[in-house]
Amino acid sequence: MRSTFFGLDIARKALAAQSRALDVTGHNIANQATPGYSRQRAVLTTTNPYTVPGMHNSTAAGQVGTGVQVSAIYRLRDSYIDYQLRSQSQYLGKATAENQTLDRVEGIFGDLKGGGIKTAISQFFNAWQDLSRDGSNETVRAIVQQRGVAIADMFRHVDRQLHDVVDDINRGIELTVTEVNSIVDRIASLNVQIQTNELGGKNANDLRDRRDLLIDELSQQVNLHVFESNGQLSLVINGVSIVRHEAVTHMKLADAPDGDGIRQVVWVKANGDEGNQVNATSGRLAGLGSSREKTRGYMDKLDDLAREFAGAVNEVHKQGVNLEGAPGIEFFVGLSNSTDLKDISARHIHVNELIAEEDTGRNLIAAALKDPVTNEWAKGDGSNALAIAQLRNKLLFLTDPADDTSGTATLEQFYESILGALGVDAQHALHLLKNQTLLIGQLEQRRASVAGVSLDEEMTNMIQFQHAYNAAARLVTVIDEVLDTLINRTGLR
Repeated sequence: MRSTFFGLDIARKALAAQSRALDVTGHNIANQATPGYSRQRAVLTTTNPYTVPGMHNSTAAGQVGTGVQVSAIYRLRDSYIDYQLRSQSQYLGKATAENQTLDRVEGIFGDLKGGGIKTAISQFFNAWQDLSRDGSNETVRAIVQQRGVAIADMFRHVDRQLHDVVDDINRGIELTVTEVNSIVDRIASLNVQIQTNELGGKNANDLRDRRDLLIDELSQQVNLHVFESNGQLSLVINGVSIVRHEAVTHMKLADAPDGDGIRQVVWVKANGDEGNQVNATSGRLAGLGSSREKTRGYMDKLDDLAREFAGAVNEVHKQGVNLEGAPGIEFFVGLSNSTDLKDISARHIHVNELIAEEDTGRNLIAAALKDPVTNEWAKGDGSNALAIAQLRNKLLFLTDPADDTSGTATLEQFYESILGALGVDAQHALHLLKNQTLLIGQLEQRRASVAGVSLDEEMTNMIQFQHAYNAAARLVTVIDEVLDTLINRTGLR
């Protein structure tokens, strides 16, 4: 037989359950703008009925309900959407890094808006063309001298800025590695806290939200696979487990084997030694690595252009004679004023210091040619200047060095091929960035539809639980009145 206070116990459970549901609703409202928060739901279920069916208890219909309880507090999350979002975030991280770098490199070359290397080359050859009309003209000689200094400065300026890009990428890779190591440490710490809290059968919802937010951040940095089984979480990159419950594997920077000054990312072994290289295929780390290689490729092509340009000008210049009747010298030199062509690059190209000398250098410009028969020359002759000017249209490069049948290219055409390749790479990176941004936006909307907090929905729930709580409180009053009648108003007087 049930207790006289049976109904009061039901009311007590109702008050506790509705109060807890209101607490959960309040928690949702409070965290509506919290990054990574997943809305929670209090699951209300009936308590065990009276009596519970058993060997010595009746199993017939008519069991009496004993009230309500909050059996669990779940967070609403779709793991499949999480998987899709993290997979696409990796590509977004790579596209973002590549787009930022290539957009900067495009601005460095500058010829898309004029005033870059192509313009400087054109002005240099135009000056020689003007000198060919009067090889003794001091003003034009000064212009040739200045144009030579300008084109060398432009090569060095562009190369220096490209080196700055590579240096910034290296710093970006270092910061990314530091961030990845920090994130995996925090995830491992949360793994321990989550397991400790869930040993009693409760759900560590807020801790799981924090961990998922960190995993989302990590997925933007590297190509990541997430595995969870029986509460144990593992994060894997290319077969290497960077997090296994509380155990972590860190990354570090190491000198590349080829000794070119570029540092590579490697795994750290348990004993602290350097392990294999981290071959990131997506994420910001991969984007920075690929951007660095592409930038260095443009630098190599710029070196080829500077070397071929200087070599062609020097070869023709040495065939002429200067105003003093002496044979021409190398117009451009390389590292440490070296006349060896292998020492000339975009970073190390200068006008010969003898020619660059402000007062006497212009006299050493070999604009004339000696007569091959009489071995005489005219002071105003500009034949050699014309030959140098005509280098502009000389086919000096293979369009594709790997294909001998591809035809040849002038200096300007070769430079345009560099700009063309850069433009294609930059446009491709921009398209990928736009596509991934759009896709990520759609996935985030889908996640928000499941895990996001709707204030309208929470207000509706709040009113529902409030009314239920008020009804339970009224039930307490009614039962109190019933008991008062039973205890105080019945019996003999």
